[in-house]
Formats: sequence, structure tokens, C-alpha cells
Amino acid sequence: MRLIDEVFKELKMEASNVMPVGNHELKRHLVYKFEDRNLLKRAYDEYQRLFDKTDFTNMPFGFCHNDFDSRNVMIKNGKITGIIDFEISGYGYIENDLINLQRKVFCKDKALAQAFFEGYCQYSKLDMSLYAARMKVNLLGDVIENCSWAYNQAKTYFDENIDFLKTLIDC
Repeated sequence: MRLIDEVFKELKMEASNVMPVGNHELKRHLVYKFEDRNLLKRAYDEYQRLFDKTDFTNMPFGFCHNDFDSRNVMIKNGKITGIIDFEISGYGYIENDLINLQRKVFCKDKALAQAFFEGYCQYSKLDMSLYAARMKVNLLGDVIENCSWAYNQAKTYFDENIDFLKTLIDC
């Protein structure tokens, strides 16, 4: 593995330009030799372009689940009946808390997304218009961050993120 500084230098980027991604920062390592390197470079360029023009003021801060995933959202007859698994919950940026669920579930199931957000917005400070405006940059940041560590540690998860990135980068 090469340090991300070396990879970005080779890609004619500066590591100092790596911006925070939600509550995390890009990991310090990225695999250099893999077939999707150019896709990740395009994604990073798009992320940086969107980040520079996105308004991140008024990001809602509040209580976050921090592990939103379909396995933690209980559904019965097409309605959300409960949310479980709060052991890593805490305070943070609400939009960032929702990105994993957005990527894995809501991008595929608009009806479920609508049902979730109708209920969620009754109890949170989430402004759906601002969330929608920042969604692509947040999704790109999440996928880039996931890919930065998953290639060697969780190849299936890496591939899942790459497949999502292929659809996201061209939309």
C-alpha cells in the first residue's frame, strides 16, 4: 500500500486538498494498483468540485444513530416500525448519519425513503431541501472514504461501493 500523499501526487493532486468527509477524514492509506483507480480519481475530482461550491452552513447537529443500515431499521407491511442498535449513537451532523442508509437503501427504494423521511423529519431538524442539495457531495465523500480502507480489509464492501460509485459519478 502507498500513502495517500504519494497516490495523489502521482495523480497530480495534493494531499493537503483532501477535505473532511462528514464526521471523518479520508484515511491515510489507499491502494495504488487496482482497476478502479481512474474511477476513484474522477470521483475525487467531482467531490472536490462539488465541495467547493456546496453551502455547508446550517448543517443540522443533533442526536445521531451512527449505524443506520437496513439491518437496523425494522419494516412491517412497508412501514418503518422501529430502529434498533444504538450502542454507537451520539451527537453529530444529522445528514452524515443518514448517508449510509441513503446509499444502500433509499437510492433504490424511493417509496421507503419517502416513508422514512416523513417520520424522521417529525423528530429532527433535517431540512429536506438542504439535505437534497448536499446529497451528492455527501454520497461521494462517503464512498471515497469507504474505498480508501476497504480494498484490503473488506473487498466485497469495496466492490459494493465501486458499483454504487459507477452509477453516482455519471448522474
